[in-house]
Amino acid sequence: AYGFIGFWKLLWNWVDLCVVLAWLIDAMGTELAINPMIIRLFRIAKLARVVRLLKVIQAFDTLHLLLGSIRACYDVLMWSILVLLIVICVCALGLCQFFQVWCMDTGVDEQIRKDIYAYFGTTGRAIISMFELTLANYTGIARKLMEHVSPWFAAMVLLYKLVVGFAILKVITGIFIQQTMRVANEDEELLVMQKKRLVDTHAKGVAVLFRELDSDKSGNLDKAEFKTALQDPRVKVWLAALDLQSSDADNLFNLLDDGDGAISYQEFINGAKRLKGPAQSIDLVTLMRSVENLSHDLRNVRGRLDKMGDKLTLMKR
Repeated sequence: AYGFIGFWKLLWNWVDLCVVLAWLIDAMGTELAINPMIIRLFRIAKLARVVRLLKVIQAFDTLHLLLGSIRACYDVLMWSILVLLIVICVCALGLCQFFQVWCMDTGVDEQIRKDIYAYFGTTGRAIISMFELTLANYTGIARKLMEHVSPWFAAMVLLYKLVVGFAILKVITGIFIQQTMRVANEDEELLVMQKKRLVDTHAKGVAVLFRELDSDKSGNLDKAEFKTALQDPRVKVWLAALDLQSSDADNLFNLLDDGDGAISYQEFINGAKRLKGPAQSIDLVTLMRSVENLSHDLRNVRGRLDKMGDKLTLMKR
């Protein structure tokens, strides 16, 4: 079904073909306009296909969340970069204009002017220095400006660092964290995988507990066997780990039993799932619906009994 035509429909096959052709041309001694190694690097992109296989491994859930967060944060990233670039460029242009005039002052030592020029002499140098002040170590530039230009520059650098390097960057970081939490809560694929693993883990724990309770290995638990097993502290710990209350053995047995006086493995599994943790909304709604149906049946029975009572009264007369 794949066939010759299907082969040419895959983009990666075209990439492989270009790599092979580039190697053949290079082997024949003909020079290419581009380095063949650049074309071979495109094959590394095929490793991205392996990421799909990592989704089934629990240890790579974090990687899946990370990649999903990066995709979700694309808009936030673009706007954050734009805001930082505007702030950095405006400050860099202002400092560049000031220090271009300052560096022309022959009354200042030449070496000091060269040092300051290296930081703010041109627009490019000023932008790089502002990036360093924003995201890296600011003390080197701040001390040079304070010692060689004016102490007021130290206050200006500290104010810039507090407003841009601390406040604005922390706000951006908080937005990225919020996006990550949103992706973690809305990623249906990740939630399904984690829920499935949680169910499998719970089922394995219930299976181990049932084998421990079934002392005679009959595959069923009677009430005496169940109550005896609950005296073991290990069993109580396992029940607590599965969110099952073991304080009342008789009541717990009756809840797990379907009425035949013995608990099978399937009954134990189903009962443990129902009894795990606190009551959920669906359990409360089901109970309310059952009570309503029971009340309705009782009213019907009461009505019929009243009619029968009226008939008996008439018959006695």
